[in-house]
Amino acid sequence: MQKKIKFLIMITLIIYVNNFAFAYINGYKTLIGVSALWAISPFLLLTIASFILASDYKKDYSIVKKEATISFILKVISCIVAFYNYKFEIGSLEYIMRFVIIAILCIINLNLEYKMYRIAKKYIPKLDEEEVKPVSEKEKWNIKNYGRAATLGVGSFILVVTGGMNIVFIAQMSRYYGLICICIFIVFLKMNYDKNMLFYQDKVIGKRIFLKDAFYASLGFGYNCAVAFNFISGSDFIENTALIIGICFLYPTIVTNRKIALRQREVSKVIRDNFEYYYNDENNPYK
Repeated sequence: MQKKIKFLIMITLIIYVNNFAFAYINGYKTLIGVSALWAISPFLLLTIASFILASDYKKDYSIVKKEATISFILKVISCIVAFYNYKFEIGSLEYIMRFVIIAILCIINLNLEYKMYRIAKKYIPKLDEEEVKPVSEKEKWNIKNYGRAATLGVGSFILVVTGGMNIVFIAQMSRYYGLICICIFIVFLKMNYDKNMLFYQDKVIGKRIFLKDAFYASLGFGYNCAVAFNFISGSDFIENTALIIGICFLYPTIVTNRKIALRQREVSKVIRDNFEYYYNDENNPYK
């Protein structure tokens, strides 16, 4: 538990350094082309930091649930302050206050996570909290598919954030690029379907989870498309927050990806030295 809190503190430091750097550089220079993809970084970093909120899968995280939730909200606010496209004159009071707010949030965040670390040091897990859901023989033989599913989950998420949900920005360069974003979103859906079919042995449940995740993701992408193609007349605020709203609709997908990754790790721990044996399809009696 202490190692996980240390990892969280490291990610928090990276997030705030990233926020300060972006706010400073974007203050005097307009980022275009590949460099503009920097604006995607907070979503990826926040996704990594969200592991501490997984108290539904990791019971020991529940001891710092309140602190972890507040900490995550502070990170989100900091990213919005740093990455929102404000038109502040360099050296103005508003420009300076932007950095002051980020600094204050950083100090509060680090103090909060240090408190979480102290709580973790005193925490002694109960035996029943360390129990893991039994791993069936079928799951052991499915470890190869679990790994593929986890990879598809991470890959598809990065793809949809950088090339799908980002359609508002990309379509500003060319409407034809917007059509590419639509194709990327379709690829994302296909990758997520394959992911669920690989992970869930009950294909009916797998399809149900896919449809639920796809429904919410499509709502978020549909909103971004409406803004990108001017079906929703957008102010600067609507255009700058469209991606954030789209990412929020990916939350069910993030939960599914996290569940797959955690289960894959649990099964890997159980088979340990026999990993290569179970990974080899030639030995699989269920094939």
